[in-house]
Amino acid sequence: SGVRHTCNGLFTDPGGNGNYPQGTWIQTFRSYNGQRIRAVRQAFSLSTSNGGHWLDVYDGADISAPLIGSYNNSNLPPVAFQSSGNALTFRLRATANTTTSAGWEYIMSCFIGSSFQTFYHRLAIPAYALFQSLFYWK
Repeated sequence: SGVRHTCNGLFTDPGGNGNYPQGTWIQTFRSYNGQRIRAVRQAFSLSTSNGGHWLDVYDGADISAPLIGSYNNSNLPPVAFQSSGNALTFRLRATANTTTSAGWEYIMSCFIGSSFQTFYHRLAIPAYALFQSLFYWK
């Protein structure tokens, strides 16, 4: 948890390659150059048993920023999130006594502008080839 300044990388749940643990974790991504932040979903699986676990996504530097949405396997997130400024914040709420799941992977990047259309045309390039940094949230 905390704040990561980045313009590229792989953001995974706190479990890394395994299932995420129970608890609450908050991670904020800020661009190091003042550009907007984009997160593109590569994988997503959050438990829905006993009320479910939730990934909350906020358009800003902390959980007081506007909530973009709350997601799990019953309410899947969109393919991508974009910040209106230079930060996105993610909060995992994984309640105790509930089985956890594989979690998520998002590719993080910075961009100028507002159009998803230009971005989606670039997805023909393998996404992992575009990024060098790995961020494991622990």
